[in-house]
Amino acid sequence: MNDGGGPPVFKICGQIHHRIGSLLPLDDEPTKFIQLYVYDTSHEVQNRIASSGHHDARGSDLDPAIVQSLAAMLDQHNSFAQQFRMARDRLADDETEDFVIRIVGPRDGDPPQYNLPTTDQLAIWQAGVLYAGVIQTRANAHIKVTMQDYYCYMFHYRKDEPNLYLCYGALSSQAKVDARACVDENRLWYIVENQADIRMESIQGICDAINRGSTEGSEMGKMTVLPASHTGGRRYMIQNYHDGIAICREYGPPDFFVTFTCNPKWPEITEAIFDPGQKPVDRNDLIVRVFNMKLEELLHDIKAGTSFGPRNAVLHTVEFQKRGLPHAHTILWTSTDTSSPTAAMIDKYVTAEIPDPKIDPLGYALVSEHMIHGPCGKDNPKCPCMKKKKCSKHFPKPYEVATIVNKNGFVVYKRRTNALFVKKGGFEMDNRWVVPYNMLLLKKY
Repeated sequence: MNDGGGPPVFKICGQIHHRIGSLLPLDDEPTKFIQLYVYDTSHEVQNRIASSGHHDARGSDLDPAIVQSLAAMLDQHNSFAQQFRMARDRLADDETEDFVIRIVGPRDGDPPQYNLPTTDQLAIWQAGVLYAGVIQTRANAHIKVTMQDYYCYMFHYRKDEPNLYLCYGALSSQAKVDARACVDENRLWYIVENQADIRMESIQGICDAINRGSTEGSEMGKMTVLPASHTGGRRYMIQNYHDGIAICREYGPPDFFVTFTCNPKWPEITEAIFDPGQKPVDRNDLIVRVFNMKLEELLHDIKAGTSFGPRNAVLHTVEFQKRGLPHAHTILWTSTDTSSPTAAMIDKYVTAEIPDPKIDPLGYALVSEHMIHGPCGKDNPKCPCMKKKKCSKHFPKPYEVATIVNKNGFVVYKRRTNALFVKKGGFEMDNRWVVPYNMLLLKKY
């Protein structure tokens, strides 16, 4: 799902399934993928060599004998290949028959299914993976790993070891999304099967039904309860909301709102990419690991009081942008009295102006690269921030001689008129286009 020119984005709505494509090639198109098992199998070796990019099998560096032996091995030992061959046999018996192949993972205890399903069936794979070469030292020692632990092990980078889950760009990213969907499905299925262990009966009693307004017996039924321990669930969100409101009740409204965005050009990310042609967007594992380490360091700085002074409480949440990069929103309560903020107090921590390159060349370079919005508006109507022909972030901002707090309680930052500007996209951007920042944090992170 791509709304712009950014990296590929995979969006999940419900349960995942993959289309394997047509069993027969369309008109004037070469045979490829699953079609090699079903269509024109008398010339299968030549078709396979041609589908790999070698249009002339005689001039190819691929050995037809090896291709033939590999195909025979798959036919003998691979259950999916055998199922595709059954489709070939049925097509040979009746070329006018229309049928569909559905690959269904058998449930625990069921024998493997190799027949062609004729009804709509949908299932998920659930894997219990044994440790290799593990010596069980205790009677209750675990001999299996969870699905998430298995995928974490398989996706992890190891030096000088090729990893199919990391080196295929967008296809590898899709595999990670599929794996995450399987992990969530596995956890939800566990919750469904263990409702008694989470004391479901104490939540869906008659009193709860009356409180919901149920007056008829037909309105009563079995309800599946999603506990607060499940990340992203309704009870999880409500519980965290109540925790945040409780902190506000104790300390009042928060004093600072800090947004921390991942930078794919961090040297920790770029120096860890070894495969030629690979980009940071292809290594989501690197991005989230480095971002998490830097976020932990930022939170440590905030809690230690080195960034905004002594604090009473800190809350943060992590989100992912449409282009796939994580960012964190943090709110904090300081122990100093900020009930009547002054311009000097605000300017001490937040700036919305371009630094003088002669006085602070590093700050000027960082603000130029990271803290300039746009260009948007009439100069760039296709900018992602444009909504109804206007900038949704309300840039460019008006000039301000000094920092003030308006009648609604919002801060209007100082943006003076001067000769300083930044060139971006062929346009000169002045202080009106600067995103507010903290210079100490900007230089460190």
